[in-house]
Amino acid sequence: MDGARGSNRDSPREQHPDEDIDARLASVGNAGPSTTLEPLLLANEPGSEDGSSLRQLSTTTSTTTASVLHSNASNSPERWMENAVEALRIGAHADSSSFSGSDEDVDSAFYGFGWLQSMLRQMLNEEDGRGNESAQASEVESDMDDAIEEEEGHFFDPAIPTRHSYLGDIDDIRGGYGRLEDDSECYLPLIAYQGVVLFPGCMIPLRVVNAREREAIEQALVADSPVERLVAIVNIHVTGNYVQLAQVGCTAEIRQLGRSEEGVLNLVAVGRQRIKVDMPRLMQDFHQRQMRALVTVLPDAPPVPVPREFLESQMYWKGWAAKMFDAHHYARKAYTIAQAIIPQVKELVHDPLALSFWLSANLPLIDDVRQSLLEEPTALDRLKALLGHMKDLSVFYCNSCGVHIAKVEDMTVMSEEGSSGVFVNPSGCVHDMITVKGVENANMIGDPQIEHSWFPGYAWIISECRVCGEHLGWCFKAAEKGLKPASFWGLRRSQLTCVAG
Repeated sequence: MDGARGSNRDSPREQHPDEDIDARLASVGNAGPSTTLEPLLLANEPGSEDGSSLRQLSTTTSTTTASVLHSNASNSPERWMENAVEALRIGAHADSSSFSGSDEDVDSAFYGFGWLQSMLRQMLNEEDGRGNESAQASEVESDMDDAIEEEEGHFFDPAIPTRHSYLGDIDDIRGGYGRLEDDSECYLPLIAYQGVVLFPGCMIPLRVVNAREREAIEQALVADSPVERLVAIVNIHVTGNYVQLAQVGCTAEIRQLGRSEEGVLNLVAVGRQRIKVDMPRLMQDFHQRQMRALVTVLPDAPPVPVPREFLESQMYWKGWAAKMFDAHHYARKAYTIAQAIIPQVKELVHDPLALSFWLSANLPLIDDVRQSLLEEPTALDRLKALLGHMKDLSVFYCNSCGVHIAKVEDMTVMSEEGSSGVFVNPSGCVHDMITVKGVENANMIGDPQIEHSWFPGYAWIISECRVCGEHLGWCFKAAEKGLKPASFWGLRRSQLTCVAG
């Protein structure tokens, strides 16, 4: 694959009165003989809008109904329900003379009793020689369930992409993670990627085919604690012929590893801590053909909540002033606003630091903005910056020609990581992409391919901008029968600009 997500919002629909009765009927069956059937008669029976006409009829039948029910209290719930409907029907006939409603109301009431009785007789397993009929009905019902299941299909499991099964056989690496001390310095193998900004807590798969990069990974695997299995991931920014290496990056801990017969290293790593690269020393090491960098670990202490006395203006500060320094206040605010942008927001509202990293990685922001968010010194500063960017997220445009591609509201979640995900192709190119339900102004190039699909069960097709021809991403179409959604799109972050519509 030359580089290769779901909230499913059910549209509201009008509920039919019979559906409400079905639900109530089911609840009565589960409750047993102690349940009254009066609510069934008062809830929009045929011929009555509010059940007011039937209320009086129900009252007039109460004496007859009670006598029948008490005499059958020892029966099974199913038999009791049948007798209850029969009692209502008999009682209504017996006491119809005292009912003051119109003839139409009486007819409607009798129709409702008959309807209930008919429904019960279809649902219950009757004992009087109708076992065969019940068995046949069960078979028909089973066939109908199978047909419905086939028609409805099944939804894609968002846990599957996080396994990165397209990498082949990869094994978990034993051993815990040793956190580096804040402001400490150390040498780490350095790997740089264009269009990838790694944040702590986020996952990144790698296919290392370059000899120098393989050497860097091998060094990380045999390094001593606490830098064992750690590499430094930094972003490359390209503007025309100008290439710039970001000074702030993130350490990544190698958690899974596989080796191919060709010597290719397939691995999955997780972002851990922010780092700052010593650029002058890096240039010296680069000229010596060393894929390593001297880095300083940037502090990321969890923010301390502002005392309640300050927030409630009980001290010499006003509450509004105290909130300006409360990361938890901004976390709640950012979490609420993000829910209107991203289909599913991770439940991190009580962890401002983790939420700031997750939102930075999943909001539809361009690389330069995400890099600036990574460089923010504290969770409070990052959350404030995020709130400033959220108001401008509405429409995706092609980064090259400016044509409209998709709407932010069309974003969908196809991975447990979120609406954004990082994947790697067979050539080792790493792509950070956003998944959406549909796009505009995009052409599909070539035939669907199953091999190396980042979403097993889906075939991928390369997608290009219809106007400028730049590589936008991929269209994923279900290759398995009944798999939902039937299709979605993965758009490369580096090829998108997201602004207010």
